[in-house]
Amino acid sequence: MALGSYGLVEHMARLGYVDPVADFDRVSAGERMRVSVRALEGDPDVRHIVLELVVERTTPATLGVELPDEPPDARVLLVHWLNLRNPLASFREGKPPLPGQDVPGLGLAREAGELLVRMADRLDCVALVLRPAWFHVAWTARATMHFVDPILQGRFQALGQLLEFNTLAAITRAVAEGRVECNGEPYSWDPGWMVSWTDHTRTWPEDHEAECMKTAASTVFTIIDPPVKGT
Repeated sequence: MALGSYGLVEHMARLGYVDPVADFDRVSAGERMRVSVRALEGDPDVRHIVLELVVERTTPATLGVELPDEPPDARVLLVHWLNLRNPLASFREGKPPLPGQDVPGLGLAREAGELLVRMADRLDCVALVLRPAWFHVAWTARATMHFVDPILQGRFQALGQLLEFNTLAAITRAVAEGRVECNGEPYSWDPGWMVSWTDHTRTWPEDHEAECMKTAASTVFTIIDPPVKGT
């Protein structure tokens, strides 16, 4: 019902997928949901996985993270895994897969993020939390999610400045391939904790924001091309 109400089923239909079915089970990390579909012009007996989600309701103490103005036993919804797939699509020439992709995405990352925040709110969680494995994942979520560590947030904002002269795909590949320097030193992506408060009116402490701005102002990223030998 949720996928239909928020337009995700309609979007998948435009891509040529019909008859969505959601299956739920438990895995070691948490609760899993898989959405499978049939291709409108394909074999009716073959189903394709287009969405896979693994979440867990936990606490900041369990995760080893401190959230501003929240007790260690506050409820948070942790996203262990989210995969949005368009399995029958092909990567276009000149646009290879992003890090972590085996098939093109559905183009629903922002919509899925908003649904997850609403899910966290319905489960009485103070926040949605995740550790983005790649730069492009964090960048897509930046409108609602924020790194808990102000230094990581400041570096993230500084890294985003490369978008003035590069595409998101080019930057995230360069980071993944070890072709980025931070203030002249080799840089590797640090997947720290990102948080989206379920209370949209909530803001981060002033000292946190000040540290973010200070770090961003003192951080310069550069892309090395071609890659450094051995990377």
